[in-house]
Amino acid sequence: MGAEEYMPPHGEKAFDKKLEPYGISYNDLKQLGVYPKEGKYEFSPEFNTPTGKIELYSTLFEKYGYDPFPDWKDELAPPQPNEKFPFYFTTTRPPVHRHTTTQNNPGLSEIYSENKVWINKKVAERNGIKDGEEVYVASKYGFIKVKAYLTEGIRPDTVCVAHGFGHWSKYLSIAKGKGGNDGDIEPARTLEEEIEMNDPFAPSADCDIVVGIYKTQPSFIEEKIPSKPPTSQPQKPSPKPRPKPEQIPITSGEEEGC
Repeated sequence: MGAEEYMPPHGEKAFDKKLEPYGISYNDLKQLGVYPKEGKYEFSPEFNTPTGKIELYSTLFEKYGYDPFPDWKDELAPPQPNEKFPFYFTTTRPPVHRHTTTQNNPGLSEIYSENKVWINKKVAERNGIKDGEEVYVASKYGFIKVKAYLTEGIRPDTVCVAHGFGHWSKYLSIAKGKGGNDGDIEPARTLEEEIEMNDPFAPSADCDIVVGIYKTQPSFIEEKIPSKPPTSQPQKPSPKPRPKPEQIPITSGEEEGC
């Protein structure tokens, strides 16, 4: 690339530098295939936990006041497909990106620049949706506008959107405005709910919703810029559905045996 002088070492020398603390070279690793650590193997009958055992009952959680043996909690909003929102919604992670941190990387963005909504091919074709066509993915909490990706690799009653896109920051010059933020259509737990659950890992309920796919903007959602940046003023809640009789969403076709 002509930039070698600005970022030494490079190539195999860079690998050698990383392997230097272990006393081997990149060439050694290529030939051996493994890192042969010197020294005598010692069996340890204990685990690195406070009790030295595999802890199904976490004494560390108990120490800090959390539930040491979590059990099943009902979904925040159990999904029940209906006429307006006939699809189960789920998310995934693209293999070339790491959560929400790499979408502004030029090289990775060239490989995977935006997320799309995965729709069963038969369902999409029956409803006149073409591959790459922009559609609205809407729940009762909000909506996003993304391109459709038609595939036979997803159930007819389910759609999927990759997480990590829909950035609004002006400093993310490559990622800004590409794809949609799945958080805009997901219900989030309030601080009070998280305190009541006493769960240090209580996230948004990204699989506890159902959605509808619309070719045009539904009348029950107002035009807005998804993922608005935070301000000092409290944010208004996502627009609530105001259904109209003539509004008919794309259906999963489950009732037709697809």
